[in-house]
Amino acid sequence: MIWAERNCLPAVRDGDFKRFLRFPPHRSLSGAVAETANWARTWYATHGQPWCCAIAVPELFAVPGDSEEPLAHPLHDQPDAVLVAASAGPEAEAEARRRWLEAEPDRYYFLECYAAAVVDALVSDAARRLVAAGRISVSARFRHCPGYRGWPVADNAVLVRRLQRLPLPGPMAALESGMLSPKASQVACFGLASVRVPPRVAMAT
Repeated sequence: MIWAERNCLPAVRDGDFKRFLRFPPHRSLSGAVAETANWARTWYATHGQPWCCAIAVPELFAVPGDSEEPLAHPLHDQPDAVLVAASAGPEAEAEARRRWLEAEPDRYYFLECYAAAVVDALVSDAARRLVAAGRISVSARFRHCPGYRGWPVADNAVLVRRLQRLPLPGPMAALESGMLSPKASQVACFGLASVRVPPRVAMAT
């Protein structure tokens, strides 16, 4: 494990928060919109428990298990790659659900979007740290995730089951479909060489 951290609250830029809100980037938040955005930031800063970890891909594949499930992506052939797992934690998702049930759709939406911006910032920060530590090159700092072009989202489930063999700093699970839980979570890979999933594999998922 390269690192594993809990309660690592990242700095979420206004522009990134607005991007997840699908709000025009050059338009200022004002009035009730600004109040709800500030509420989401404050609530999360007080109650959220984000976490992030990074592990070299060869180490991930060296962890023993009862069975070795195949990946559609030939990740095991990437000796210089690093896998990053990050999550905004389950707290925001639970609170957003409560706000929805209490007929507060604005707070539900803003908190969901802020949690998504948190996990995006965690992964971006991880890429910068990996470059600074010399683990990946600047040109390899772009994330590639299951669900991105050429990588079936179902591989999330296989990767998370491998990660769960390690002492992760927070909860993460995946359905067979590849959907992650908590929702504001991501598994991303950095430092990949130029490899592609065979088209027939990608089409079959």
